[in-house]
Order: sequence, then structure tokens, then C-alpha cells
Amino acid sequence: MVEGRDLLDIKETIEGRLADGYMKYPVVSVTLRESRSKKFFVYGEVARPGSYTLDENVTALKAICMAGGFNKFGSSSNVKILRPKTGTSGYETIKVNIQKVMSGKASQDLELNDGDIVVIQEGMF
Repeated sequence: MVEGRDLLDIKETIEGRLADGYMKYPVVSVTLRESRSKKFFVYGEVARPGSYTLDENVTALKAICMAGGFNKFGSSSNVKILRPKTGTSGYETIKVNIQKVMSGKASQDLELNDGDIVVIQEGMF
């Protein structure tokens, strides 16, 4: 099992096991063929919409920051998270008022899950 381990650690483990009575000086090369990292998506009125790697403790506000912040049309009071439903198709819609989060109500800032889509809608003028 190599889940959660970096490539150097995996390489050293394999070399150590091979050196334990099987080979004298094993040299192993380990490469990553495909990454299956957890991801979230940012869509709408931000500077850089797209997919991002989901690290620990990424919230809606942090996701918007990672995407370069709101563009000139983005509405901080009109943000929602589309969360994939478990066991069925479709999304659960969760409204997030980023304006309230930025004014100190951190409890309003939801932590993202794998596959979440943060949607920033255009503000009404």
C-alpha cells in the first residue's frame, strides 16, 4: 500500500526490501502515472475558474482566493456550493454569504468536500 506516501518514501521502501537478502545494490525508479487527488471546482465570476486540488481545511472563501478572487462582476453575497449527492445523481445546493464571512462570521464559511463546485454568480446592479 502506498496511499498517502511520497515517491521518495516508496522508492526507499522497495529498495530496502529488495536489499534484504534478494539483491545486493538495488536501484529502483518510482514514477506517478496518474494522480487521483481530491479536487474541487470554482465556476463563475472569478479571475481563474477551474479545478483545484483539495487540501485540508479548504473553505469557500479560501477556494475563491485560490481562484484569484472575484472579478468585477462577482457577487460576494451570491455564492453557492454544489455538493454531489451520495448514492444518487444530482447536487445539494448550499448558499454561502461570503460577505458575512469576510465581516467576521467564520461559521458561515463551509469546508469543501471532494467534487464540490463553488459557483460565484454575477451581482445585480
